[in-house]
Amino acid sequence: TIDQSIYQATPRKPYVAPPISLLKPPQPEIDQDVDIDTKKQAIIDTLRFFGVESEFMGVKTGPTFSLYTLQVQMPRGKSVSTLTTYENDLAMRMEEESVRILAPIPGQNAVGIEVPNKKRRMVCLSEILNSPEFNQAKSPTTFAMGVDLYNHVHVSDIKDLPHMLVAGATGAGKTTIINLLMR
Repeated sequence: TIDQSIYQATPRKPYVAPPISLLKPPQPEIDQDVDIDTKKQAIIDTLRFFGVESEFMGVKTGPTFSLYTLQVQMPRGKSVSTLTTYENDLAMRMEEESVRILAPIPGQNAVGIEVPNKKRRMVCLSEILNSPEFNQAKSPTTFAMGVDLYNHVHVSDIKDLPHMLVAGATGAGKTTIINLLMR
């Protein structure tokens, strides 16, 4: 006869998440004021060189990029969409690898220019896991996605994503993130 006691399932212990204190703490905000003033003036001067008068409206600083918002007066006969042809000129003037022009910013009477920050702030996982967006999520399958240009935390529920595209350079960790989400 076979001993049936060896086939009985052992009771499972409830899952206890590891403490967040194991993760690297969030980095403090980095002051970008000096860099912002320099870039603001470079944008205005470069656009003026091409005959575009602009008025600075504001800047939103994120962890890695800043969005400069401007109202522009285009020269007669030129449309706002021609501003995108000045991306390389702006990048060269600001000594940046690249900039991106949003002409116009959707829903606004303004133009946006995204410029990389000289001092970039690393967004740590602990910053997102301690956020109200993550902690108030109702689903246990919620995962941290990141922080956007406006410093808004983004989380999502894996069951709401029937398909997902993970893109990035070789060695960036695409396979790692997919394996982590599948567990």
